[in-house]
Amino acid sequence: MVKNWNSGLAEGLHANRSLKPFSTTPLMVSESGKIRIVYKRFKSPAIGYLTFKIFDEKLSEAFKGVLLKGLEKVDLSNVCVRVVEVSVSTKDFEEFISKAKPIKSFSLRFRSPCYFRRTPQIMLKTYSSRFDRNLVKGLYRFHPLPEPILLARSLARLWRAFYGKSLKLESFLGWVEAGGLVVSGFPGGIRTVRVYEHPTSNKWVSGFMGKVHFNLPEDLYDKSCAKTLDTLLRFGEYSHVGGGRTAGFGMIEYKPLKYED
Repeated sequence: MVKNWNSGLAEGLHANRSLKPFSTTPLMVSESGKIRIVYKRFKSPAIGYLTFKIFDEKLSEAFKGVLLKGLEKVDLSNVCVRVVEVSVSTKDFEEFISKAKPIKSFSLRFRSPCYFRRTPQIMLKTYSSRFDRNLVKGLYRFHPLPEPILLARSLARLWRAFYGKSLKLESFLGWVEAGGLVVSGFPGGIRTVRVYEHPTSNKWVSGFMGKVHFNLPEDLYDKSCAKTLDTLLRFGEYSHVGGGRTAGFGMIEYKPLKYED
């Protein structure tokens, strides 16, 4: 869509190897009163929707230009889809900060498959006595589990890239790495989903879905870090977390369970 409005911007966006300044939800449709993610196909006719969250002013203006021009149809995986309704809203980064409070426990519902990338260097740092550096050949490993430090690093990296103000992220990440944030349970369990890039290719990504409970242990509780965490998780509902954010992965729903009294 952006290419039709500003081809140079679209080409630069795809050529840039850094974090993309937007995230998208998967295509979601309503069937039998329930909303489900479309992985391969769905019954027609159906009402579906997509949401784009954009963190770059130029890209946002280009997107609004396309929408205001009058978007009647879009192409989704070589299928022409009629546009029924379009809505636009804005969010200020400072609002995430101003509304944040020191969190003590919370749940995250991973609504679309989520995975993190873990570099061998980090693994060697953590398990230095168990690995031979000469065996490490890949650039990273996929990690389809809700590891607290990987979640925190993902959110911190996105915040730095798209806003970068007001939060002391180095001390926050050190606190998480020391055990300031832990997984406390998996109500109903989590499951992994394998998503193929194309039906005929063998390229795929495995991600986890489900609800995960997290807790901030009392012995390491830090009010400032807990407030930073609340800020980042509020932001994470827009940015998504982990890999594949621009393809609909890592969509989360944040539910605070307990704040500091």
